Amino acid sequence: MGDETIRRRSRKRRSLGFLLAASRRRETSILGILREDAKFRWVFGGLVLAAVILGLMLPKIWITTAPGITPVAKVSGLDLIQTRSLMSTARKQQEAGKITESLQAWTSAIANNPGSIEAVRGFIHLLASQDRIERRWSSMGIGQSLWLLKLTQTNAADVDLAAQFYRKSELHELTIQIVGQTNLVTTPTTAAALALAYFETARTTEFAQLWEAHAAELSQDPELRLRHAAWASVWGPPAELSRSLQLLTEASREPANQILALRLLLLVQSQRLDLGGFNTTFGELAGLRGDRLQDHVRHWLLLEYLGQHALAVEKARAYAIPPQTVTEAEIMLAAWNRLGIHDLAVDFARQQMPAFPGAAQLWILIGRMLASAHRWDDLRTVAVEMRNNPRVARLLGGYTFYLEGVAEHGMDHRARAEDLFRQLLADPPTETRLTYECGTALQTLGYNEIAQALLKRLESALGGKQEFWQHMAQVAHTTRDAEQLLVACEKAFLLSSNNPVAANNYAAALLTARQKPAEAVRLTIDVVTRSPNSRIARINHALALAQNGRFTESRAALDGINPDALNPMERTYWHMGQLECAIGQSDLDRGRRHIDQIQQQFLFPSQTDWLTRQRAKLLQKPG
Repeated sequence: MGDETIRRRSRKRRSLGFLLAASRRRETSILGILREDAKFRWVFGGLVLAAVILGLMLPKIWITTAPGITPVAKVSGLDLIQTRSLMSTARKQQEAGKITESLQAWTSAIANNPGSIEAVRGFIHLLASQDRIERRWSSMGIGQSLWLLKLTQTNAADVDLAAQFYRKSELHELTIQIVGQTNLVTTPTTAAALALAYFETARTTEFAQLWEAHAAELSQDPELRLRHAAWASVWGPPAELSRSLQLLTEASREPANQILALRLLLLVQSQRLDLGGFNTTFGELAGLRGDRLQDHVRHWLLLEYLGQHALAVEKARAYAIPPQTVTEAEIMLAAWNRLGIHDLAVDFARQQMPAFPGAAQLWILIGRMLASAHRWDDLRTVAVEMRNNPRVARLLGGYTFYLEGVAEHGMDHRARAEDLFRQLLADPPTETRLTYECGTALQTLGYNEIAQALLKRLESALGGKQEFWQHMAQVAHTTRDAEQLLVACEKAFLLSSNNPVAANNYAAALLTARQKPAEAVRLTIDVVTRSPNSRIARINHALALAQNGRFTESRAALDGINPDALNPMERTYWHMGQLECAIGQSDLDRGRRHIDQIQQQFLFPSQTDWLTRQRAKLLQKPG
């Protein structure tokens, strides 16, 4: 039995060995044949090459933005090919006059490769060449123009291109921001766009200065020539007023410039408060179908200024044509805010903002209007919508938390509001003006600690302005921060040393901190000399004398002031001065009478500590 089993296993092994050997022989034979087959080698090589190409084409491994540019654009080889094809299509559509199709092709090319300078530049160039730009393309053009300037490091040719686009789209604030508030070299194109922007945003002084610097080239632009005539008709030298107005009137009769001249006449007539002339010109402009939203807004505001508020509101509510550009939307919202039509902001946010998704300035205006109207639920909703918009959230940072915090504060949810304001502090807006606005508003609402921390971050940007340090001093005074008060008052005084208010505040800050008493005397003498009837100035001078050990002079100055005529805070500091004089003259009984009249809610911590030490002296027994 055992032997039989062994024999069967041996036969099985021999059979398997033969099969394996045969298999190896067949495999070797097949591979040999395939290796010798030329077609197979070509097919196999093609498959390998295809695998390599797919490995290079499909993964997003190609970086198309320059080092240091964020966000980094990573694309695949297939994206690069598609971008090139789409750009070719865009050019062909543009040559065929199919502008919408061309714009769509350019945007598709940019979507495939955001880092393609050629694609972004082509898109902006096409927009800049149009006489009228649809609002959807205008909104998209804003973001892409800023991205182009970032990609090319504000290359002069691209700044010119962006300026042309801003001029056509009436993006005047953006022109001023990019061209007017930088150190870029002015070219004829940027100078013209900037002059137009200054004029249209009522920056008449800047317009006049720019015109004077570039009159030779700006006067070659027919549109700017007429605008300069309008400027001269209102703000120019008296000798040129009538001649400039005559030039505008004559241009309004010429078909080539008629509509622009009529619009400028409306501006002149509104500035001169000529309602009759305005109505006549406006009727003529409307008859030519040349009236714009800006012209209607000017009419509303003129009526408002002349006391016809109800009629102005009626006309504003009846105007039903939606704005076509970001600038028009901004003008409309600002007019509604001026007229007190805050309820329309909610409808605008729901119906019109989808056409301006990335226009952060419009969201800011809507937020201000809703806050002015105390529509807290709507304000909170708008704040959340802004935060859910990636581009707006990126531009405004924590401002959306600020708006939501204002809404919560308005609903008396103070703890929740404070939490939201602290989130603003963690990510303040990049725009200095907006951060400053938040800081001053938080100060007004009573969130002084957060306001002070927010405003401190602006020192490098606003440290050269007295107004900034005045606000910092107010916040420090409210929070009883003697150190910050001294810094702020000193900075404000250095910026305006001849201002008696700044000098008095600096002296008061020195007295509060009990520093540089001799300097405090010098300052207070000057203030009292200028304002001899100022009670607080006389009290501060007496306090400075006392801190210098001149107790007899200090007491004489204080005795010359009737304490019954003082307000509680002034009376507290009057008693503080009397107390210091009494202790300095070792008249402790008199000191005890004054110390009980001091109200500590008006004192800073350092003054409270000083008062505690003086109280201890008064409690000591004689001898």
